[in-house]
Amino acid sequence: MGFREDRPGEPPRQQAAAIVVAAGESTRMAGVDKIFAPLAGKPLVSYCLGVLQDSPAIEAIVLVLSPENVDRGRRLVDAEG
Repeated sequence: MGFREDRPGEPPRQQAAAIVVAAGESTRMAGVDKIFAPLAGKPLVSYCLGVLQDSPAIEAIVLVLSPENVDRGRRLVDAEG
């Protein structure tokens, strides 16, 4: 965490990075990968990422995925911006 001044004359805002650990194997979900399971038309993990992305306190987001899900995660990030 650090401090970043966005505009001259305003007090510095505290900034943070978020780490979303989503590298599980979903063994208890009978093969359904819960982080990409659809919920109201969107993958579950996209809701978490969206909240973090919209937060003015979050400067960077790191999404940790299993090696098998890296490409799928990249496609999601590209699609959601």
